[in-house]
Amino acid sequence: AFVRGPTNFLSAKERVVAFQNEVARRSADLQPPLYLQSDFRLGAKPDDALVDQLLRLPVEQQPTAVIASNDLMAFSLLRSFYSRGVQVPDYISVVGMDDIILTNYTTPALTSLRLPRRQMGLEAFAMLQRLMEKKPNQGEEKVIVELRLIRRESTGLARQHR
Repeated sequence: AFVRGPTNFLSAKERVVAFQNEVARRSADLQPPLYLQSDFRLGAKPDDALVDQLLRLPVEQQPTAVIASNDLMAFSLLRSFYSRGVQVPDYISVVGMDDIILTNYTTPALTSLRLPRRQMGLEAFAMLQRLMEKKPNQGEEKVIVELRLIRRESTGLARQHR
């Protein structure tokens, strides 16, 4: 399952597109994912409702992993699963995005996609310099960076492969 961020955030839209592209690339290996909606805040009430929604599905339809659009949402999902007695990663894996410093301090420690912040800062600075040299309204520029999966305790083998 993929938990989207707010639809009015460009970063949230881009993360959904990246996830969809990766699913399409691996479609032979994956079941069609569930797409769920939340927000980027920690402790958001929608995350409790999302977990309840997932747990109400027949077992064979429940996802074996949930990817959240950011780490704060993933923290909320971890808490929601824990409060319902659902073992992470034994029953379901949870992955966040951004790899903020607190990912090492959850129980279990959160697997996350790390953004190359230094590279992003350098790219943003170079882009700003190029924009300042150009005339206004000369088009948008986009840079795509590679993320790195940082595996921690919140992910494991899918239930059916144990």
